[in-house]
Amino acid sequence: MTRSIGFALGVIALLAAIFGPLPEGLSREGFIVAGLVVLMAAWWITEALPLTATALVPFLVLPFAGVMDAKETASAYYSPILFLILGGAFIALRSSVSVCTGGSASASCASPDPMRARADCCWPSWRARRSSR
Repeated sequence: MTRSIGFALGVIALLAAIFGPLPEGLSREGFIVAGLVVLMAAWWITEALPLTATALVPFLVLPFAGVMDAKETASAYYSPILFLILGGAFIALRSSVSVCTGGSASASCASPDPMRARADCCWPSWRARRSSR
């Protein structure tokens, strides 16, 4: 029920932005982007569509609404800074779930010395891998 309400709310907001009267001092493109923001927020919060599908909505809406062309829209998604942030997130995710222990490195290997904590975590699994060869 919540998903269908979120889906409908988002679509209505975008259609109102596309076909509705403009607020004072706002361009048509700006109003369409505001409607798109409301659509995406409603769909993300209610998970009306999978998050990955919702994230691709600007690729469809912005070029077809005439706000940006497809190349400009895609270039906003492929910024080097975004890849830097994404890479940092992957490294953080990988280091929080330790390869060595199969569990959380921070919870099972609390030590004031970072090298000692890493060695304490990795030693048992390194030993097990060496003996299984």
